[in-house]
Amino acid sequence: MFTFLLADMNLLYTLAISIVLLFLFLELLGLIVGISLLELLDNISPIDANSSLPITDGGVSNLLDWLCLTKLPMLVWLIIALTHFEIIGYSINYAVLTSLEWQPQLIFILPTTVFFTLIMTHFVGSALAQIIPNNETTAVSTSTFIGKAAKRQSGKNNNWDR
Repeated sequence: MFTFLLADMNLLYTLAISIVLLFLFLELLGLIVGISLLELLDNISPIDANSSLPITDGGVSNLLDWLCLTKLPMLVWLIIALTHFEIIGYSINYAVLTSLEWQPQLIFILPTTVFFTLIMTHFVGSALAQIIPNNETTAVSTSTFIGKAAKRQSGKNNNWDR
């Protein structure tokens, strides 16, 4: 089994699972030290996935939205994508190797693996996006209060229920 995992045809999938295990190790180390890799990765990411810019029809923004990249934290999405990539890749290679007794070339298997990875990332990401709460705040700035009526109260208020 170990030789199958380290075979040349499985190099990318072994690299993907190594990256996921590295993220696990760094998160556990961060848990002990008190630093969150998830927070660090979201802060240094050049893509502002929580921006309020309107999404136009077509293009890359619809693909990113379909892949749930705008709905999930970057590290969570990356772990989902890498995990599906390695599971699907190992499964396809194992199925081809055992049924056809032929060692598949990466150039033939990689497009199929990426296609099924994108589909599975969409479905699992959609399910997780409903469970994981958004990081957006409901706080408003003080400039939104300009021109609005306010009620000022001082002292003790005994009319809480009225």
